[in-house]
Amino acid sequence: MLEQLKKNQQLFYEQAIAPLYLGKIHHAYLIETNNNEEQLIDSYIKEFCKTIILLKNKEVHTLDENKLINLIETNNYPELVDIYPESGIIKKEQLLSLMEKFSNKSIYNNYQIYVVHNAEMLNISASNTILKFLEEPEDNIIAIFLSTHRYKVLPTILSRCIVMSLTKEKNFFLNENYSPIFLELVNNFESKEKPFILRFNKYYENLFQTKDQSIKTLKDLSKIFQCYLENSSIKIQNINIDKPYLSNVQLLEIIGIIDEFLVKLQYNVNIKLWLDSLLIKFMEVLNEVSNN
Repeated sequence: MLEQLKKNQQLFYEQAIAPLYLGKIHHAYLIETNNNEEQLIDSYIKEFCKTIILLKNKEVHTLDENKLINLIETNNYPELVDIYPESGIIKKEQLLSLMEKFSNKSIYNNYQIYVVHNAEMLNISASNTILKFLEEPEDNIIAIFLSTHRYKVLPTILSRCIVMSLTKEKNFFLNENYSPIFLELVNNFESKEKPFILRFNKYYENLFQTKDQSIKTLKDLSKIFQCYLENSSIKIQNINIDKPYLSNVQLLEIIGIIDEFLVKLQYNVNIKLWLDSLLIKFMEVLNEVSNN
């Protein structure tokens, strides 16, 4: 299954699985999925969790590896817990039960992992309960939130997660009717002709003047940059647009910045100050390009 995951979801493998072998494990992940092939996606998530647990077991040598694999694959590993909506919502009581269970030390001296399916269905009290869990994370507890709509998840939860995507729709957005000024922004995002701040000013009135404009522009940029992660050029409305001179690491940084600033737009913000901060973040990444 790990090889199938690597082949079919190369980007997710690079973002989620490969860092585990370098010891890079985060305490909270939000993984955006779609409604297609739910069973396959669940198997990928289990493979992700299994990799985390097996790598830790190599350090602590608590269980025979084959026995551990069998426990996980038969859903009998007690410290890997799935939480599903009940009657269309995830309730506070489900989270309190989880917190009580994980308040005890791991019996295997390993990570305790909980997977919240359809995280957009957390009700307000459940969201606030899980938020307390995330604000003071234990070293051995890992949260994984799955959602088909990341921006329907409480922003304070979203902001504490590493956001990734596990979908098969890599190029679904390329036929959208983007405005000429937006396509110009994409083409000029990384350019040596003039400083970024000067290039960006001309797009303010058409793409960032209001909150709604800013949300649409950033979401569209994020989609295109995600496509660049696996393509050297893309075609939008029959126009070929080459990938900017950015590494995948830098593209991921930009996508992360976009996610961070979309969360901020969930609140009442001064758009001009918000945009100034966004431009500074973008310039930090682009300056890395010019200095390399």
